[in-house]
Amino acid sequence: NLLNNKTNNEISYNTALFINERLKEISAELGDVEKDMVDYKQQNKIADLPSEAQLSIQQSGQNYQKLMDAETQLSIINMVDRFVKNPANEMKVIPNLGVSDPALASIIGDYNLKVVASETLLKNTGAENPTRAKVADEIRSMHSAIINSLGNVKQAYRIAKADAEKLLDVSNTQVHAIPQQEKGLLERARQQQIKENLFLFLMQKREETNISIASISEKAKIVISPRKGSPPIAPNGKMILLVAFLGGLFIPILVIYIRSLFHIQVADRGELERLSTVSVIGQIPFSPDFLALMADPSSSVSELLRTLRNRLDFIFQNREHRVVLVTSSLKGEGKTFISVNLAMIYAFTGKKVLLIGGDIRRPQLKKLLNLPASEGLSDYLAYASDDWRSYIVQPSNFPQLDIIISGTVPPNPNELLMSPRLKTFFEDARKEYDIVVVDSAPVGMVSDTYLYNDFVDVTLYIVRENVTPKTAIQFVNSQKQEGALKNMYLVMNDSEISQHYGYKYGYGKGYGYAEDQDKKKKLFKKW
Repeated sequence: NLLNNKTNNEISYNTALFINERLKEISAELGDVEKDMVDYKQQNKIADLPSEAQLSIQQSGQNYQKLMDAETQLSIINMVDRFVKNPANEMKVIPNLGVSDPALASIIGDYNLKVVASETLLKNTGAENPTRAKVADEIRSMHSAIINSLGNVKQAYRIAKADAEKLLDVSNTQVHAIPQQEKGLLERARQQQIKENLFLFLMQKREETNISIASISEKAKIVISPRKGSPPIAPNGKMILLVAFLGGLFIPILVIYIRSLFHIQVADRGELERLSTVSVIGQIPFSPDFLALMADPSSSVSELLRTLRNRLDFIFQNREHRVVLVTSSLKGEGKTFISVNLAMIYAFTGKKVLLIGGDIRRPQLKKLLNLPASEGLSDYLAYASDDWRSYIVQPSNFPQLDIIISGTVPPNPNELLMSPRLKTFFEDARKEYDIVVVDSAPVGMVSDTYLYNDFVDVTLYIVRENVTPKTAIQFVNSQKQEGALKNMYLVMNDSEISQHYGYKYGYGKGYGYAEDQDKKKKLFKKW
């Protein structure tokens, strides 16, 4: 604290010393500039340069006017002088052209009156007439006086002209000197302004520095002297460890909880079993091929389909002529994929199998299996005279499987499924086939599936990993609780297989299990 105060004081004191030194220099320079300004004004006899410039311009104009007047009068006098001295103009009236000299103008005026008055006398009297001789002598005398006056006035105007020229030269010289004087005066005024501004700035800084020196005080005071051997007040190591332990314990839980809030789909089989009260009897991984059994009968997908078949057989307890209903909550969860491959895997065992397209609102079997038929279950239900066997088709690549497609999309599918012919159809099909698989509509979207419930033995409810929403599992539980679907079981489709459920294979080369289920899934493909 003392060191900080000393350092701050030293900086402020050094700043104040520097400012004082500079103030002395600037004060001396400012005095020199002001003295130079005074000397310049005295040398050039300047009191108020703008006023003096205006006065010089006015004087120059006045002197020029005087010069013009003198030259004008001088020209008039010369013309009158030439007229008077011309012998031809003797005894004639002298023209008055604007002579400004009052004496000369008066003499000329008297002369003209005399000439005008004597014209009659001179014409009517002889040369020897004494009156005429007297008048002529008077006129000649006045004529001589005019000539003398003209000479005097001419001389006076020449002098006036010369004086006017001198005064004009002087005033012009003063006017021409004004710009140079103004330039020199502006240069000195600029230097004076710069020095004044710098002087005022240093004065302000000196006051600020003095205030800073006066305001420096100790920022801290020792209240209690330090004691040896006492534990530190901060940081508190035990508290830091406790906070770190609690943070490591609860932050992951919070992160997992937040992630679960944003992940609204069923993530894996474990989560499905936790959420649902319905048993999960099958788990089918992702397959890039719709007909997984035909693409690779030895793949893990095919093997898990066989596992699903075996579990169904266990549920049936070797009962013959069984009907399996396949449904889901939403479209795109893979119920058609499960239906087709389940029917095929039963057909592989030599059983007589019938696959029915029970979704008459959104038929899929015809398009996915490239079947030639265009009529099916809906057409049979609509036409009472038809035999359902006439609608059976077999895939060209799997002729052991009988298929009845959904048929023409009716305007009233629910009412059509309530036809008594549907019961007759299932009774006949149950007698003729070992396994009947019904690919029905999503029960979460339409109610058509419930109309098959009286004719089936087991319902496979398909749940697709990372597609089926968790809220749909609540709907599944309610269906189980209400008994809306007979003998309902869950099948997890498009699932990531883990060792926890015993589906990771590692057999030798002789068994042909080449696919490694640890690989990441490819893009989802909806069936």
